[in-house]
Amino acid sequence: MRRIAILAALLLACDAEDPPPGDVIGTFDFVATLEPAGECLLEDVPGIPASFRFSAILSHDPATGKLWLRAGSTEQTGTIDGARFTVKTPAEGGGIPRTFDACTVARRQPCAFEVVETIEAEILSDCPSDFVALAEDLPCPEMLDDGSLVWHNCACIRGTLEELLRFEPKGDEVCTCAGRTQTDAFAGACRLLYRLEGEKR
Repeated sequence: MRRIAILAALLLACDAEDPPPGDVIGTFDFVATLEPAGECLLEDVPGIPASFRFSAILSHDPATGKLWLRAGSTEQTGTIDGARFTVKTPAEGGGIPRTFDACTVARRQPCAFEVVETIEAEILSDCPSDFVALAEDLPCPEMLDDGSLVWHNCACIRGTLEELLRFEPKGDEVCTCAGRTQTDAFAGACRLLYRLEGEKR
């Protein structure tokens, strides 16, 4: 599995034997597909995947709106409102350190990037390829008479995974990235946007 922010480095370790916290929504198989906009030099750099896959368990606390996303032995937290959820990694503070072979400063040292990853998505009762509106008779989640939520009608997830990459130079450092079609200086920050699709097992 490719890092989901790099999920191996930026998530909190947990015991794989422990059950997920809160109420389980389901286990989803995800694919993230890069949607290049031509505005980020790193879209052209080897090492940035056109797509990657991962699997994760989603669970939540309906009383607090807290959400957990667990992938293997790693876990990160976010928020959920109805069927929409957000996960930001790291939740606060600086970013996760990352380097690329194609991006260097003087003496061929790698540029020190910091990455912040944000997932914004919705859990749906159907998986339309064209994101059309869903039928009203398939609510996701379904609310029972006692006010509790059940997720049996929820089948997929649609949303985005955004990576914000920032380079903070030390002194007069210049970060230069050699892409597949161009070589240029990396200025400040750029965003990589992935279309995120998840299917419930």
